[in-house]
Formats: sequence, structure tokens, C-alpha cells
Amino acid sequence: MKIQGDRLSKPLAFIDGLIQRALAIFERVWPLIRGAPHNRLAWLVVAGGMALCVGPFWEPPLRAVVKRYLEVDIDPPTSVGWGVVLVAVGLAYHLLAVRADGLRSQLQSTRTREHDGPLIEAFKTDFPEHRVEFILDGLESDHAIFFEQDQFLGRARTRIQSSDFHLLDDSLRAKAQELAEGLESLDRLIAREFFVPAHATSSNRSCLRPDWNFDRSGLSMPSREDEIKYERLAADLAGLTRGAMTAYRNLIITAHERVL
Repeated sequence: MKIQGDRLSKPLAFIDGLIQRALAIFERVWPLIRGAPHNRLAWLVVAGGMALCVGPFWEPPLRAVVKRYLEVDIDPPTSVGWGVVLVAVGLAYHLLAVRADGLRSQLQSTRTREHDGPLIEAFKTDFPEHRVEFILDGLESDHAIFFEQDQFLGRARTRIQSSDFHLLDDSLRAKAQELAEGLESLDRLIAREFFVPAHATSSNRSCLRPDWNFDRSGLSMPSREDEIKYERLAADLAGLTRGAMTAYRNLIITAHERVL
């Protein structure tokens, strides 16, 4: 059994080598022909033409084998000229198809730019970066926000989430969604943890847990546990404001790269 196994090892190793080489060639060729259906059709036509061109080398042995074992006569080899014609037709078809794909992509890009560009420009005008940055910086540093500023951020989020703001560019739409999610998370934190201080003279400004903040708690002193909870909320607030500002800038940068 061991001798028989040794005898089989060399043929099996040879077969394995052939399979590996075939797979390596397939991995290199497949990306060239796996694209659109017209690419595969062009490759089939060209391959058929090349097969006809080299026909004189392989058709005589094939006809001899078929005649001997099947007793069937095959027609004489096809002219090499037809193979050249097929190769030329396949290449010409491929060039025309690639050109058509390029024109279609160009038209789609123009349509996307004409649709998304004005939406982003209007958004930049109504919600300029300097104002968004001013509000978010104030939230992070002062832990407070005016009612009008809160409404401003809410309008920005509503604009992005509205159906009228549907962007055609996938990358741009993803960036807009990130900004909307960031503003929504920030809005939830403000609605849950921001209150008007008890001693405030106006209700137009709310602050992060004033009862847990030594500077805003008034006569009631916060406990150490309250101060720790306040610090955690402040850290969460800082992360949300920075994330929202980054998302805003990424949206504008992506818009300049793709549609503006």
C-alpha cells in the first residue's frame, strides 16, 4: 500500500500543480471579462475569432480523430479571414460599448450635480458653518444653549431628513445622514438633560443639569455624586458636539469634491 501511494504521489502532485496554475490564470483573466454583459459578449466573439484563426493547427488532428473513431467527416477548416473579421467586430463592439458606458456615466454625473448642487448650496446659505460652529462650541464650553439656537439646529436636522432634500449621490447622502443622526442624538440629550436654572431671569436659555452644577445650582449645593454625574454628561455632550461639527464639515467637503 505504501509503494502504491508513492507511485500515485507524483501524478497527484502534477495534477495539483496544473490546477493551481489554471486557477492563477483564471484569477487574472476573470476580472477582465466579469464586467458588464457586453464585455463578456465581446470577449466571446474575439475568442471565437482567434479560435478560427488558429484553426489550421488543431482542426486536422481533430478531424482525423473524429473520422477514425466516429467515422464522420468534418467540413474543411474555416477560412482564417472569418476569424480576423470576428476579432475586429468583437473589438469594435467593445470600444463602442465602453464609449457608451462613459457617456452614460457622464450624463448621470451631470444630472446628479445639477440636482444635488443647489440643495447643498441652499443648505450652506441657510445653515452656514460659522454659525453652526458658534452654537456647538458654546454647547461644549458653556454647557448652555439659547432657545433660538436649539431651534436653529432642529431646522437643520429637519431639512436634511425631509424628502425634498433627497440627494442622488450615494456618498453625499451618507454624509448627510451622519449629520442628521449626530444632530438628532444631540437634540435628545438637550431635551433630556437641559433645564432652565431655578434662579434664571429668563426662560430663553437652558443649561446642562443646573442642579448638578456648582455655579448654577443656587442655594442648593450638589453632592459629590451629582458632580460626578455632571462630568459624565459634560463628556457625552462634548463628544456629540464635536461629532456633529465633524459631520457637518465632512458633508460640505464631500459636496465640494462631488457636486459643487
